[in-house]
Amino acid sequence: MLTDTEFFNILSRPESSVLDFKTEMYDFASDGNLIKPGAFVKDVISFANTVRSETSYIIVGVGEGCDGSKILHGLKSSFDDAIFQDKIKGKVIPRPIFAYFNLEYKGLIFGVFEFPVVKYPYPISATEKLKGVEVGCIYHRFGSSNTQALGLEVIRISDWLRSLPDNQADEDLADQVALNLRALTANTLNLSVIFTQIYAMARKYRLDRLIEFAASELQGIDLVEDDVNYQERYSYRIQKQFFTPYEIEIDPFFRGSSQDIQNFFKKSDKFYEYRLLFNHSISKVESLIKGFNDKPNHMLATITMSSEQFVSKSTKEYTVKVFIFYDDIMKLYNNIRQKAVDILIQLK
Repeated sequence: MLTDTEFFNILSRPESSVLDFKTEMYDFASDGNLIKPGAFVKDVISFANTVRSETSYIIVGVGEGCDGSKILHGLKSSFDDAIFQDKIKGKVIPRPIFAYFNLEYKGLIFGVFEFPVVKYPYPISATEKLKGVEVGCIYHRFGSSNTQALGLEVIRISDWLRSLPDNQADEDLADQVALNLRALTANTLNLSVIFTQIYAMARKYRLDRLIEFAASELQGIDLVEDDVNYQERYSYRIQKQFFTPYEIEIDPFFRGSSQDIQNFFKKSDKFYEYRLLFNHSISKVESLIKGFNDKPNHMLATITMSSEQFVSKSTKEYTVKVFIFYDDIMKLYNNIRQKAVDILIQLK
């Protein structure tokens, strides 16, 4: 809450990157086009993301005259903080910390949105499209306006968040689980980024199963010789793939469909199909996906794996070449995402 003196001092300041004045409250009830919810969400994202060393405010019920002087209108009624917390719920990630309260000053009621300096794991962005708000875009305050952060501005915001003390974002486990679930289901961040946050959370709360899962995804799966249950444990990473132990090069720009290539593999005695465990790190999976996205005409990718992945341990180990199609790698990526969701849901 603000004292009368603090509120008076705020009224004497011009609008800036940490201060905004509005004549009227966001009118969610009468807004069929979702313009007001979009404006509110964009304001919250922008104020929370703005690099600063002080609490920032949106003051509602204050207008400005032609000479820049403040005109105190006040509000016709009071509002509850829960209304605004609910309007932001599920629409952004990470969930921003802010408070709304009503303040009486000179016989009038004013609405005050207060945004403390809080350390978030990464800049806040929207998880659903609203009027004036795009999914995944990072907004911040530039002067007295909201604007999209690009390039170096995003890096600057990220560096600022990392520089803040850790104890400013001491959320409980349930909130952090919900935060990571939203990140996974929003599908706007790479899994490698999300799993880093999940690993940190798991270490903080000593969640052994989650520590093991996140670590194996970030580092890659390293099977021990007596791990006879690995097929059940890592079933989400096992799928049919073609491989060959021979030194054969396949043109990645083969003129035909992926089905044509698979039919060729099936007819040749140089290629084999087997349900194998893809044990590479999540970063490797993402690099393969990026390779396909960067080269749309690329039909398949190749990786090398040890024969011990799918041949008896008693045989001599040798290297094989595994062929990955785009649909296969995307199915694998989505399976890994769903596995993370399943584990987090069990924690709630």
